[in-house]
Amino acid sequence: VERKFRNKEVLKAINFQMEEPKITALVGHNGAGKSTLMRLLAGRLKPTSGEILIENMKPFQHLGIAMNTVLIEENMLFSDSLTLNEHFKWAKSFYPNWQQEIANSLCAYARLDMEENYYNLSKGQAATFRLIYGLCTRSPYTYLDEPMNGMDESIRNDFYRVILKEYIAAPRMIMISTHYLNEIRQLVEDVLIVHDGQIRMHTTIDELEAYALYIQGPSQDVKQVLEGEKILFQGEDRGFIEAVVEAEQFDVQKANKLGLQVRNLEAHVTCRYLTSYRQGGIDDVYK
Repeated sequence: VERKFRNKEVLKAINFQMEEPKITALVGHNGAGKSTLMRLLAGRLKPTSGEILIENMKPFQHLGIAMNTVLIEENMLFSDSLTLNEHFKWAKSFYPNWQQEIANSLCAYARLDMEENYYNLSKGQAATFRLIYGLCTRSPYTYLDEPMNGMDESIRNDFYRVILKEYIAAPRMIMISTHYLNEIRQLVEDVLIVHDGQIRMHTTIDELEAYALYIQGPSQDVKQVLEGEKILFQGEDRGFIEAVVEAEQFDVQKANKLGLQVRNLEAHVTCRYLTSYRQGGIDDVYK
């Protein structure tokens, strides 16, 4: 799949497949194409080229897909003439799996005034309402585009648990676009990494955590083990080198014999290196 805006290529040759209900993290830098990908999957946009199939149907402007899909994003529109409670009533008439009782209870927990207008809410309150709205549709295809933006830490942590509880109650395809993979590590099964308009990697969270190794030690020793390796990051300072390499072929035993520090990286750290434009990171700017 490709998608262009005014001849600018935002997504380039995107190709992946998802076959079962699971929670997937969609990660990448701002501008990488995450939001565009979600809008394509939700049927809000049409591919410039290529084909998207959901249950063998093209999602673009397909009512059957729309009734089973929800896309929650910051700039989504709500009527300025309806209260939060009235928005829920309209949702019940469209989404066949709508959970009115849970929606009311979550709003009460978050101290949202059901008679308030959406556009009078604070940024954090609006984000909370959108997430409640999206989860309570229990749509088989649920896309959450950076849903926690604006929430304070305490309510954010609570609603990570809500996402998991909702998934357990009604397993579905949930895709969460986020810059905070470390915060949702315990929620997700798969990670889809988008970089420069392309899929950089689509893997399980466990495989991602085993993908790369951090090596640190005296320059002359580290250089011995880096020869021929696939290097994601390398920096040198005062006779020491720190590097990140792909783990599959790396000779850990040799590195241990040289007394080098070798360790696995957390998933969110590996993502940072996989989507870096400079092998030396920010230090390259000051060379």
